Amino acid sequence: MSHGLNPRIRKSPYFASSLKYDATEFHPYNGMWMPVGYDTPVNEYWNTIERAGLWDVAVQRCVEIAGPDAEAFTNLLKQLFTSRCERLYRKSQGL
Repeated sequence: MSHGLNPRIRKSPYFASSLKYDATEFHPYNGMWMPVGYDTPVNEYWNTIERAGLWDVAVQRCVEIAGPDAEAFTNLLKQLFTSRCERLYRKSQGL
């Protein structure tokens, strides 16, 4: 299947699966083609709300946090992320 994408940008390991599940649009992200559309935006919204979202996470990068303050720093990040999730959840529940 011809996809017409620039060959200088890598395809993720999940590229074939993205095509299998009818990805309709790709954007370059982090040096890799990331699928950003599988249907119309309205259908994707309702599929995410009522069923599940589908996205290719291979474009993300792993990082290593090292050094004497690494543990404290990652604990801070975890705390910030968790508190934000809790606020978003409470807001979504009208609390």
